[in-house]
Amino acid sequence: MMRLPNMSHQQGFTLVTAIFILVIASVMSVFVISTTVTQQATSTYALQGARAYRAAQSGIQWGIRRVLEDNQWAVLCTGADNNFVVNDFNVSVICTFTQYTEGDFDFCVFQMASVATRGVFGSVDFVQRRLQLVLSENRLTKVSTCQ
Repeated sequence: MMRLPNMSHQQGFTLVTAIFILVIASVMSVFVISTTVTQQATSTYALQGARAYRAAQSGIQWGIRRVLEDNQWAVLCTGADNNFVVNDFNVSVICTFTQYTEGDFDFCVFQMASVATRGVFGSVDFVQRRLQLVLSENRLTKVSTCQ
């Protein structure tokens, strides 16, 4: 007659397996959730960075128009208040100029910087972009135009 093995040594094996599977499933769930949250935050930061870039670009375009079309470079480049808001971004345009003369031609060289900022530095929602531009304009006269 054949004897069956003693089953008293195998008690609790199912419980250990169940706990192991629960731990693995929990670790995988935490990994998936943290990856999803990180991916959403990265997408949000990329979108805010692109919006800040466009706001800074609008500041540069505003400065170009003031210099070339409206001929208000003296106001723009002498420390006037060149701050405005574009879609919740504070935009600041800074301008300096230098005059050069070559023969019968006067050249005005304008250096502009536009900074778009949203949020407070050090906070999670802070974003800032800065664009710079050097613009040269030929006035075709001997008259001093940049002073």
